[in-house]
Amino acid sequence: MKTQIFKTIPLGFSVFAGALTSMALTSSVWAFADMNSSNLPPSGNDINGVSTGYSSSQQSNFFAGNVKLGARTYDQFTQSFPPPAGLNVVSHSFGLTVAGTYSLDSGNTFLPFSAPANSTWRITGNGGAGTGTFDAEMLQLDVSGGNLPAGLMFRESPTRQSLGQTTITTISGGNFRIDSFFDVFTELTIDGGATWSPDTTGPTSVTLGSVPEPSTYALLGVGMLGLLVWQGKKRVAA
Repeated sequence: MKTQIFKTIPLGFSVFAGALTSMALTSSVWAFADMNSSNLPPSGNDINGVSTGYSSSQQSNFFAGNVKLGARTYDQFTQSFPPPAGLNVVSHSFGLTVAGTYSLDSGNTFLPFSAPANSTWRITGNGGAGTGTFDAEMLQLDVSGGNLPAGLMFRESPTRQSLGQTTITTISGGNFRIDSFFDVFTELTIDGGATWSPDTTGPTSVTLGSVPEPSTYALLGVGMLGLLVWQGKKRVAA
């Protein structure tokens, strides 16, 4: 049945929708970012003007309501902070935007979302003066609102460690290359937080690099809406 549906979609629209999906769901092109600041988390565009953030192409599966989360990006951080000097251990909290796709029917169809989030990271100093490799942990990530369905929220697990590492090196022009990742244990609720379901696939690998512009997800939403309207008209005509 699915094959028949896609065979009847106009070729131009099919190519357009496929291109949008590819743009929005592609993970980082590279696993680092060249920035003009060593602050963490890296925020804004890199030195080449490319939008920078964290992303994952992994799919997360949950027992709750046959929900799946598709590829996701984490960017538009509201604050960033200098890396710790010496052996200091610092924790910083900030806002961000999480965007991606979700499915309510076990992955048969995915819809785009963009939602505000709050997060707290802990960075452990390496004894140096702000460069080198730093151990990190995502202590908190709470995602809700935006255009997620009512009652659907997801978070970093409060009971499992979501560990990561960040390496900062100096490069030409007084800039910095930042290589960073987290392995994030995710939980999801569909009842507003009354019960939580863990990701049955394990931790999600989230890496720093280039991310789609926010407008890409909006364009993907328009494309999917157009597809749904077109399919509805086909049913009526039938």
